[in-house]
Amino acid sequence: MKQGRWILLCLLGVCLSGWTAPVVRLAGDVWPPYTDSRLPGDGLAISLVRTALERAGYRVDYEEMPWPRAVLSLERGQIDGLSDWHGGQRSHMALHSTPYLYNHLRWIARAEDPIKASDLTGKRVALVRGYVYTAVPEALASMDRVYVNSFASALRMLEAGRVDLALEDSRTARSHMAHDPALSAEAFRLLPGSFSRNGLSLVIRQSHPQAAQIIADFEREIAEMRADGTFDRLIEHYDAALPEERLVAEPAS
Repeated sequence: MKQGRWILLCLLGVCLSGWTAPVVRLAGDVWPPYTDSRLPGDGLAISLVRTALERAGYRVDYEEMPWPRAVLSLERGQIDGLSDWHGGQRSHMALHSTPYLYNHLRWIARAEDPIKASDLTGKRVALVRGYVYTAVPEALASMDRVYVNSFASALRMLEAGRVDLALEDSRTARSHMAHDPALSAEAFRLLPGSFSRNGLSLVIRQSHPQAAQIIADFEREIAEMRADGTFDRLIEHYDAALPEERLVAEPAS
């Protein structure tokens, strides 16, 4: 009996030693604090996704690259997944998880500028070229749009008075204000309300043989992370490094 048990344990050890966790290859661009290799855990979004997938038994490899290259890599099967807005342009080629995080796009103005969110007609707004603005197009139709290559450029133009507004996710805006030494968070304010609220999902290419299983495992573990407090602790860890939202009351009419 003892000998049989010893043989069984040996066989189990051999099986376990030969097992390697399946790898999920993710990519993203520099979008602090969500995806950024300079931040702990490669950013908030990657930390949430990596934690969930590792709890499900996967290993996550993350590579930072420009967004157009990341999308092309997904199409070609060179990577397995991205974090992308739910129901976005990748719907025809990838499976989307239920949103695990929400991005709130906000208008950003200079602190001293008496702009109202209810009256933006004719205002000059800096928009990042290639960015997917998902709200109704009419929301931007009455504005003078200036396209720039990065949100950092938009903020610098705003601070210099070359535009009246910038548009970005609240956390991303505050992350740039916190980490760019050329900018001061005190120079800006976020206008009340949101331009749009976009759900961030894990996107896995449909050509991956385990795409549906990866999505199901991810959603299960995200739910468990919410239940046991892991999710909120990760959010709080990244939010602690950001300046508070500077919501200055709108001027009276």
